[in-house]
Parts: sequence; structure tokens; C-alpha cells
Amino acid sequence: MLAELPPTQKRGIALATLTVWACLGELAGMVISLEEFLGKPSTWHIAMGVPLIPLIPALYILARAPESPRYLFLENREDEARKALLFYQKGDAIDENGNRKKSDKTVSAESEKSTLAFAKERFKNGQFIRPLLLALFVQSFVHLDDWLWISYSTHIFGKFGMTMGTAQRASLFMSLPQAIISIALLACFESFTRRSLLLVPTGFSVLIGIFAIIAVNFGRVLSGFPIASTLAILASMDLSAAAVSGESAYAIVPELFLPNDKILGTAIVGIAQKYCVSIVTIEVFLFH
Repeated sequence: MLAELPPTQKRGIALATLTVWACLGELAGMVISLEEFLGKPSTWHIAMGVPLIPLIPALYILARAPESPRYLFLENREDEARKALLFYQKGDAIDENGNRKKSDKTVSAESEKSTLAFAKERFKNGQFIRPLLLALFVQSFVHLDDWLWISYSTHIFGKFGMTMGTAQRASLFMSLPQAIISIALLACFESFTRRSLLLVPTGFSVLIGIFAIIAVNFGRVLSGFPIASTLAILASMDLSAAAVSGESAYAIVPELFLPNDKILGTAIVGIAQKYCVSIVTIEVFLFH
């Protein structure tokens, strides 16, 4: 729905907040998993239930909020759609009657087709396939690096000399800059091109990854610096870069598609990303 609800001029920032919430969620998870909080054997079940608490107000808000205006327009429920637009986009993009202004009209030419027929037609069209392939590559791979750090950092730090408690704290502090940068970037997100926000931090992340590999396999390069501490610093820098590229990726993907393809394309990319993460998890588990 984030690809449908915000006004066009604010859609990029709205989509970028997905990375912000992901970073904050990861940080919160690491905090409650510390032994000083709920990371003890006697309280682990409570830690598992804490993330469910925000779901209660979230469900209430979702139940009270109007349906997607785009969906209502496609269902020919125009009065409800106008009310929904006034609720979500009241301002410059909507006139006093609740109509979307001409520059941002919802396309409804395909409203009479079934979802399956519409999907089949789109997959025969290069105007859908080309941006879909690019979106799959961008969103599926831009998050792998930071996801692996988040998932396995405690184990990696412990493997190179940290105690379990110290490794947990290192993972927590590793995630702090990522959360701060992701929030700060929202204030100036539209001041940069999407390409620069994607390419520059990704290139920086590649360099950090190369240095981390060299540090692990050729420890003498560090000239006496502890490998575990060095990896924690590198991971923090890598995650910060990933936060920037991740925000750009979430904003880019819906923008690649034509108006009628936006929802279907974004949904496919989101599903593919989850499968990609699952496959990597299985591979890491099998070859560990």
C-alpha cells in the first residue's frame, strides 16, 4: 500500500521509511536479546513475545483506516475512493471534492480484467519484464550483505575471540550507526539521485567486504589489531552503507514500473526477496 497511498512527490520518502523501520526493528531485537534484558534462558520466551506488542495498535489502525484509493477506483467505488484520498492525501494533490488532480490520476483501464488475466498479459509485455528483472536484482541483492551481518555477526565475533556477551554487545553497537543514518537520510533523501544513493554506498560496501575477507584470511595485514574488533567496525560501516542503498532500493522499485504495473511488480519483487533470503539461509546453514 505504500506504493499507492502517498502523494507522488512524497512517495520516495515513504518507501524509504521501510529501511528505517527495518533498522530500528533489528536494533530493538538486539537490545532485548542482551542478557541484561531478556536474553536469559528464563526469559527468552518473553523476548519472543515482545515484538508482538506493536501489532495490537497496528491492527487497530489498519482496521479503522480506509481501503486503498486505487483499489476502490478499480472497483468503481468512486465515492469511497474520494473519501479515502482525502484521508490519505489531503493537500496539494487532492482538490476540494476529493478528486486526484490530473498530474497524478489513477489509471483504471484494466479494471474489468481478472487478476490472473491481467498478470498473464503483463508477463508477455517487455515493458513489464524489463523493469521487473532490474527490480528483482536491485532489491534482492542490495540487502543480502547487511542481512548476513545482522544474522551472523554474534557468531562471527565469537569465532574470532569475543565472549558471547561481548559479541552480543558488539552486534548491538554495530547496528546503532545504521539506524541513525537511515533516519537522518530521510531529511535529505530527495536531494540526491536514486542512482547515486544506490551505487555509491554499494561500491563502498564492496570495498569493505574485500577488506574484511583480507583481514580474516591474512590477519598479519592488521598489524596487531584484534580481528574481532576490526570486523565489528567494518560491519558497522558496511551496515551504514547498506542503510543508504536499501532506502534507495525501496524507493526505486515502484518507480521502475508503469502505473498499471506498479502494484503487481512491487508484490512480485517483495516475494522474490523473501525467497532469496530463505535460500541464502539454507545455504549458510548447510555449509557452515
